[in-house]
Amino acid sequence: MLSRTGDEAVLIDEKRGRVHVLNHTAAEVWQLCEGGATARELTGGLADVYGLDAGSSSVHDDVEQILATFRELGLVVPDPALVDPVA
Repeated sequence: MLSRTGDEAVLIDEKRGRVHVLNHTAAEVWQLCEGGATARELTGGLADVYGLDAGSSSVHDDVEQILATFRELGLVVPDPALVDPVA
């Protein structure tokens, strides 16, 4: 469950009994994840939120870093069906 408060959001992991404070960018990625998007779609969605170029390596790197943290915390599990093919 995600609850926003100003520029931050609180993510409650009921399964593990943990609370995570997310910055605005991580909260946006979390909300985009809820739709079952691929990493490429997440990057495009985040770029749209901030009015940036979806091809920007910084946007891609931010999404990858946030997803890695979510995976490390056990908040998301990659769905092989949604993995973007390597170009």
